[in-house]
Amino acid sequence: MRTFIATLLLSVLCACGPISTPPTATSTPRPKTPTQATDTQSLQAELNAEGHIYITRTITSNGTLRPPAGSTITFSETGKLKRDDSSTGAAVEVSQPNVTINNLRVQGSDPCYWTNTLPYNPDSIGEKYSQYNPRREEQAALYTRDGADHLTVRGLEAYDVWGDGITFLGGDNIVVENVKVRCTGRSGISNVKSSNVTVTGGEISGAFWWGLNIEPFGTNTVSNYRVSGISVGYTRYPWLFAGGPNFNCRVYNVDATGNTALPTSTRPADIAPCAQVRF
Repeated sequence: MRTFIATLLLSVLCACGPISTPPTATSTPRPKTPTQATDTQSLQAELNAEGHIYITRTITSNGTLRPPAGSTITFSETGKLKRDDSSTGAAVEVSQPNVTINNLRVQGSDPCYWTNTLPYNPDSIGEKYSQYNPRREEQAALYTRDGADHLTVRGLEAYDVWGDGITFLGGDNIVVENVKVRCTGRSGISNVKSSNVTVTGGEISGAFWWGLNIEPFGTNTVSNYRVSGISVGYTRYPWLFAGGPNFNCRVYNVDATGNTALPTSTRPADIAPCAQVRF
């Protein structure tokens, strides 16, 4: 009897076929389909809809691209944003969390008036580096504001821009790697209000103001800021600046060691005594 029941149960199970297992979830990488956008507006629309864009050619930057939270922007070796001379604001402005930018490349419309073969004379009009225009200070290649937390930038190249190469005006836990900033109408990299920021590797040259600039004002604070592996040359003012009479001294735990001031940066670092900066 027991043998009969066991045989019956086995036949029922066999008739039902093998027990299926739920499929294993796999992450499919997003395809790198080049964008067909032609300007900032069409690029923004695609980024909002898709959450990611891949740029392989020159895009007219006639406005400010604002990445949504969690989005990714990737540039190929031939992709770049070319600023329209009538454009205002930064080329890219981040105010949302968890944005990733790969190989950002921005060409501005403020050409340099120097070459590396010329001796640097900051008081000579004929050898000035870039033009400074206070009405175009915000025309950085990359601008951050409050909310730009956990921003990751893997590669940035900016040249001939009216503002800074990078302006940190908000955001926390930011990582930037491999920067190349040449010919800026303001500074190479400015930190005005961001903390827990790490910038590693690259070069800055041809800045109208400072190479590395730390200038919190009002109630702004810059803390836990690490910059290393940057070579700085051909700056009109000191290669490194922090605090000063026109800014507050809310500068804490800044590590600027491991950078190189090239001989063309003829003016030494200018650090306010109250600023906590190691260099």
